[in-house]
Amino acid sequence: MRRASNQPGGLGRLADDVMAPLCPRLTPGASLLIARGAEILLQRGYGWADIEGELPAGVDTAYLIASISKQFFCVAALLLAGEGKLDLDAPIVAYAPGLPGYAREVTLRHLMTHTSGIPDYFDKAFIKAYCRDDSPVLNQGELVRHIARRYPELEFAPGTRWAYSNSGYVILGQILEQAAKLSLADLLAERIFTPLDMRRTRVGDTSRRPTGMARGYRRTAAGRFTPTAYNRTVVGWADGNIISTCGDLLKWQQAWQAGALLPAAAWEEVFRPYPLPPGQPRHYGLGWFLWRRRGEKEYWHAGSTVGYHGHAACFPDAGLSAILLMNASSGTIGDPNIPIGRLVHEAIGDRLAPLPPWHPPPTGNLPAWTGAWQAEDAAKAAGTRFAIQADAEGRLTVAGAIRDSRGDWHLRPHSRHKLWIDTAADYYLTRDEAPGRPEYLTLHCHGRRMRLVRGTFDDPSAVDAPDLGCRGA
Repeated sequence: MRRASNQPGGLGRLADDVMAPLCPRLTPGASLLIARGAEILLQRGYGWADIEGELPAGVDTAYLIASISKQFFCVAALLLAGEGKLDLDAPIVAYAPGLPGYAREVTLRHLMTHTSGIPDYFDKAFIKAYCRDDSPVLNQGELVRHIARRYPELEFAPGTRWAYSNSGYVILGQILEQAAKLSLADLLAERIFTPLDMRRTRVGDTSRRPTGMARGYRRTAAGRFTPTAYNRTVVGWADGNIISTCGDLLKWQQAWQAGALLPAAAWEEVFRPYPLPPGQPRHYGLGWFLWRRRGEKEYWHAGSTVGYHGHAACFPDAGLSAILLMNASSGTIGDPNIPIGRLVHEAIGDRLAPLPPWHPPPTGNLPAWTGAWQAEDAAKAAGTRFAIQADAEGRLTVAGAIRDSRGDWHLRPHSRHKLWIDTAADYYLTRDEAPGRPEYLTLHCHGRRMRLVRGTFDDPSAVDAPDLGCRGA
């Protein structure tokens, strides 16, 4: 394993330990940064930024950060709104007249909070059609028209539910360009990147990889790594087209914590969850997931696309930043929230509420939990499928894959209906035992929910996840 570092100590040894299975020899790489305030606690590179060119990943390697980009475009929208060029709560028909009739109901705030009801265009079919080297290339206007044709109806009434939608951010990007009379690249460079001295950050507006940027990879069925395409569709639009480094993303987190660029009231909007109806999750602001990791306030976002994967988190009360960027598709490296969680625990574990101690669950309840489970959504089933088993004393373990991360974890009963998964990530399982309802579990992943149904496989730990990108969290 190649690494670049000058930080010794317990945190460094733990980082090497958690990164070893993600970046073994002759594989794509990663850059990792942990900081408390202005003090960098850990900064390392692992693996290769370019396998064929034998270029190791370093602390300054740049990556496509995919959906981590969304927070920048939200701030751009707030800047323009502050100048009277946009109204975040006005129907988007005023800015995007070519969309279907729902443009009279959907607002810019709906687009930014994933509450618009517009379905996500970036699915497996789109990836297969447009994310190869020889794929036809869509420009932004063509993609907006593609979304309008493919999705003439909403999935739900705007503001009533939360469902991740890259489509909304593509539309937002077109509106930002029209309002600013600048390209997205010029808008963000002038209003955000240059003022914050983010010298290695840019909007990916070219089909050529910039100098110093890691090459993207995916793993083939034979287990080999092959470079992914680098074209307009892979790079994306306002849903995920920023190229950056761990160091520049730290500058970004430090800037908003210091109240730069926007007035305090606007930053409060960024970190205020959208007020969905009762019973719906309220965990997303403007480009950020809002959560508490075992009691500690956490703002975070992940990013994943064809050939790249990353996770950027900030614990504002503790002053801690944790940033991990990788040049491999999500199915290759799994959920980075689990290794990030271990490092966060090492850095601020004294601030995190302890998991409940193990105790045996009610004996009669074990059959309701044990057995094989998988994601109900067929597109996610390969990445989340596992078996729950009980030993002679009733201790439960889960073995298999959770969000593309494979392993064995203990389960700690919280109640008859809730089990904590003993990882450093804030994940747990719940069960609805209402009579007459279909049998299922709900996997809670740091504010997101995934329904699980009984599996039909024999060995969940041996199932390979599909190595496709998903411009999402």
